[in-house]
Amino acid sequence: MEESAKVYSEDDRLALGQAALSLLDDWGLNGEQQVVMLGLDANHSISLDVLMRGEPLPDDEDVLERASRFLNLSLSLIALHNYESAKVKDWMVLGNDEIGGNTPFNFIRDYGVTGLAWLDDHLSRKSAEQNNVELAFSTAS
Repeated sequence: MEESAKVYSEDDRLALGQAALSLLDDWGLNGEQQVVMLGLDANHSISLDVLMRGEPLPDDEDVLERASRFLNLSLSLIALHNYESAKVKDWMVLGNDEIGGNTPFNFIRDYGVTGLAWLDDHLSRKSAEQNNVELAFSTAS
């Protein structure tokens, strides 16, 4: 049996779009890079300018999954770097040994939502492992 896609209301798509655009902007990505990250190619009738003026994300599974995963990435990064905003802010454009020295931006650009899903899952696991280790040390004393 096939898993059904999550249904987003227009308000959900608006809030998700605003949060994702804010995050991508915080990561220092320019408009062209944000379009790539959200998967807004020529097949979409909506532009970044329209989104920035308050229109919701298109009702497109790929775009919505990307936006959701960016928010998950952000939470994992914050947990991994103990709220050090400089490390979180620059993460998207710095080389990363875990992906062959590539930047997360280039990795996502090259592998699309599959690359984004891999990064999201990888960082979630790392964050969980780190927090379990820290929790074990704090409860042992």
